[in-house]
Amino acid sequence: MRDYISGTNGAVEMVHIPPHTPQLNPIEIEWREIRAAIADIFFGGLDKMRDAIMVWFRNREIPIVRLFEWLLFP
Repeated sequence: MRDYISGTNGAVEMVHIPPHTPQLNPIEIEWREIRAAIADIFFGGLDKMRDAIMVWFRNREIPIVRLFEWLLFP
């Protein structure tokens, strides 16, 4: 990974996220929303759960800006 990044001439930068800081990792926010959306549903199998999560992603607006607004407006 370091070789790839160094070969980008500064176009890509590696940012290290400290451990135990889910607020710095946007996917943690998404996982929290997914868990909340499917918490009370019985799926009857992993395939059905996966399909329901994919439908959930397709049918909602993914708040990309909201994920990073804490960086922009502390």
